Amino acid sequence: AFGQILSQRILDIPPYGCINVHGSLLPRYRGAAPMQWCVIDGEKKTGITTMFMDAGLDTGDMLLKAEFPIGPDTTLEEVHDGLMALGAKVLIDTLEELSAGTLKRIPQTGESNYAPMLTKGTGHIHWQDCAQKIHNLVRGLDSWPGAYTFLAGKKYKIWRTRCTTEKTEAQPGTILRADKKEGLFVAAGDGVLEITELQAPGKKRMAAKDYLNGHAIALPATFED
Repeated sequence: AFGQILSQRILDIPPYGCINVHGSLLPRYRGAAPMQWCVIDGEKKTGITTMFMDAGLDTGDMLLKAEFPIGPDTTLEEVHDGLMALGAKVLIDTLEELSAGTLKRIPQTGESNYAPMLTKGTGHIHWQDCAQKIHNLVRGLDSWPGAYTFLAGKKYKIWRTRCTTEKTEAQPGTILRADKKEGLFVAAGDGVLEITELQAPGKKRMAAKDYLNGHAIALPATFED
């Protein structure tokens, strides 16, 4: 997350080269936000790759890899913490093999893609998207910048969601139910998404049912795209 590309002149200074711990299974998800985009894209796994750095953007020869599973409701924070521990282990293994002279360099080949830097605008929810895609966006942007939507011109952050099997003919973004006992359900492009945790303007993060207990949403109402 340094944010700059080191020149080859700098990379050539250390006699054994420069090693980077990257939060994806290279060559997939090169770039600034690999953990986030793996979750947003609905990947089933990610991992750690150690690599010798070159002057390109995460294009250097790979060294060691280890996989980390991503479940259907796994959040970015869970991926981050898992890869933090896994990355430490893989780095130790890499340095031990480097010291022993057994470390092998593997050129990056095959399909690659780019994981660009996140902006606050990345989190804007488009309700015409399918429920699963919105769910992936929400869990992939926890804890920054957070997914968000608008209701009556006010910005609401959406922190936790749940995909349902319910279908609806309602316009995407329509709030179908907003009940302190049942919860908050919204029409998406292909079905219904439950919002289980949100943050209203000027409020803390809280369970949707708790929010509705003190802040009723009068229906009909629609989240703005």
